[in-house]
Amino acid sequence: MRIGGRLRLARAVRGHPRVRGRTHRLDRNAVVAHRQRRAAELSAVADGSGFLKRAPARKERGGVVLPSPPAAFQSPLVVPPSAFALLRRFRTAGPQSREALSRALNLGDAELEAGLQALAAQGVAIRRAGDLFVLADPVDLLDAAALEADLRARGSALSAEVLDQCASTNARLLEAPFVHGRVLACELQTAGRGRRGNGWHARLGASLTFSMAWRIALPPQALGGLTLAVAVACARALEALGFGDVRLKWPNDLMRNGAKLGGILVEVARSAGDRTELVIGVGLNVRADAALQAQVGRPLADLHTGDGTPPSRTALLAGLLRELESALQRYEREGFAAFFKNEWLRRHAYQDRRVRMAVNERESVEGWARDVAEDGALVLQTETGLHRFHAGEVSLREAA
Repeated sequence: MRIGGRLRLARAVRGHPRVRGRTHRLDRNAVVAHRQRRAAELSAVADGSGFLKRAPARKERGGVVLPSPPAAFQSPLVVPPSAFALLRRFRTAGPQSREALSRALNLGDAELEAGLQALAAQGVAIRRAGDLFVLADPVDLLDAAALEADLRARGSALSAEVLDQCASTNARLLEAPFVHGRVLACELQTAGRGRRGNGWHARLGASLTFSMAWRIALPPQALGGLTLAVAVACARALEALGFGDVRLKWPNDLMRNGAKLGGILVEVARSAGDRTELVIGVGLNVRADAALQAQVGRPLADLHTGDGTPPSRTALLAGLLRELESALQRYEREGFAAFFKNEWLRRHAYQDRRVRMAVNERESVEGWARDVAEDGALVLQTETGLHRFHAGEVSLREAA
């Protein structure tokens, strides 16, 4: 449709007087598609799911995503509230009959069945033992009270909130009034986002996803190395919890045993002068089972294999927040090169190895990963010399 066509289509769908009677000129399929999209948008608001997400077009510099206009809608509701109520009931009361569950949670037959089916779809094992439902493999839910107690005990400036589910913790904080130090975690993130528009796949209780709002006394152009510094902080926290084999992949991935363990997404909410308000998102695979790996289509690393039983997700989140708060304060005072660069290089999964850098769909460059610059750029040595690559322009994988 040519310029003006979208406005004309919208008016026609609404019966605007300037185009009423001329809708026969429009593509009828386009009109129907417009109506369907609009109905889906309205139903997502009306169904009480509480969140209608616009996925922004993305511009990056040094791994930090700059704000940009919204582009597309995503609706988040995947698991009904009854499923979370059932999990907590099993956790506190053990095996339950259908009648006991309905009575204790005030659920009708349809709500109870929807909750049980949703848990099964998320890979939660519930078996029958006579008349009782038994949670065969307990789900490690976050303990908001314990997390808040840890923050207060160490005098942290952070405040934490835990949701059952949301589309994206980053998006939620970006759309909310900015509160420095606010941390938002959720049990199930249904439309998580990564760099360059990639999605983050997660299943209930099998990952840790959270975001932090942070105000820093630096302009956006001084934040090129921040994503790398956040990755170092995450690796430190995991090492303190007994996972010393975590490596970093430029610019924002955490790796273990050669596979992806987690990712980081830093986004600018707004900036003015030498002050920038950020949202920093972290996602980690706590348990990547075969079904999740099949969904993603590649091997994934997690914290459940190799080292026995992982720490609780609450302890994991508390440890990550401790290191992140300290690292962000240090970055503001000293920058990337002075305190983080050498450690990032030491943990770099591809340091001094030949790699292929995909600049775009048609162009790639091969060379040796030699360094990272102060602005977060990866420095490759090629046949023509040293070249710098910035986040958002490239992807990285080992050369064959």
